[in-house]
Amino acid sequence: MSLASLFGKLQEHEMELMRLSQNENRNRRKFNFNIKKKGEESSSTPRCYECNQPGHLRLECPILKRKMEKSNKKSFKEMKGKKAYITWEENDMDSSSDSENEVVNLGLMAKDYESEEEVTSSNNDISISFDELQDAFNDLHKESFKLAKLVSSYKKTISNLEKEISKLNNELDDLKTEIRIINSKEENQEIKNKLETNKINHPCSTCNRFKEEISNLRSTFAKFTSGRNNLDIILGKQKCVFDKEGLGYNPQKQQKKYKNFFIPSQVTSFQLTCFYCGKKGHNSSTCYIRKNFRNFKNMVWIPKSYSVITNI
Repeated sequence: MSLASLFGKLQEHEMELMRLSQNENRNRRKFNFNIKKKGEESSSTPRCYECNQPGHLRLECPILKRKMEKSNKKSFKEMKGKKAYITWEENDMDSSSDSENEVVNLGLMAKDYESEEEVTSSNNDISISFDELQDAFNDLHKESFKLAKLVSSYKKTISNLEKEISKLNNELDDLKTEIRIINSKEENQEIKNKLETNKINHPCSTCNRFKEEISNLRSTFAKFTSGRNNLDIILGKQKCVFDKEGLGYNPQKQQKKYKNFFIPSQVTSFQLTCFYCGKKGHNSSTCYIRKNFRNFKNMVWIPKSYSVITNI
């Protein structure tokens, strides 16, 4: 057999297999759909470990079959997209006989358009289950949480780096100012050295005149300062009008230079005297002796010249 005939038979075989698998999947979907409509679910019904739904096994799971179909379709599209390059063997001896007896077997494909009901049922079957969506959401949430942590850590590092940059900029400014100060000092030192060299090489002609003027000014200033000192001494030796210090003055004691001119007001206090007992501090009306000793005996005044008369 030639290569062209082999290629055609392989394509026909693949198409038949795809068609059979599609018919089987449709029948199984219809059967599962009818079971879901009835809603009769017992404890003995099997449960799928792929989609975690009752009524079928993992081998009969539509989600697994859908994944297999997608992989088969991808492989079929890749095979369809490739170009088959057929090499025709031409021999010099049998060219005429081969060209007359050559037969090319080609397999043609026909696209069948399904009805609207089947299309809608297939679209409904393609819909993803709630568990898959929940798992995908959980995965995305975990990834977002990890990314948020990374972002916060990166922000912290960025803030720390910005602080370090600001510190380094401040240090750089300080170093620049120090360099400027050092350069200015060096320039001043160079200028001083130049001036000294110029003085040594070229002495000033007016220096002597300036020196004489400075000495004259110093002498006049000394006269003013000496006069001021003498005036302070004279004023310090003078006495104040209120100074009454005499021969008995003792500098170690603190003596008043003058007395007070104003006399403070004096309050006169009157002390009460008792005419009964003769003591001070109370009246006869409030006398303690008078109140307490009045009931014990009656005191009578007797002159000294009279004799005492008794009842004995």
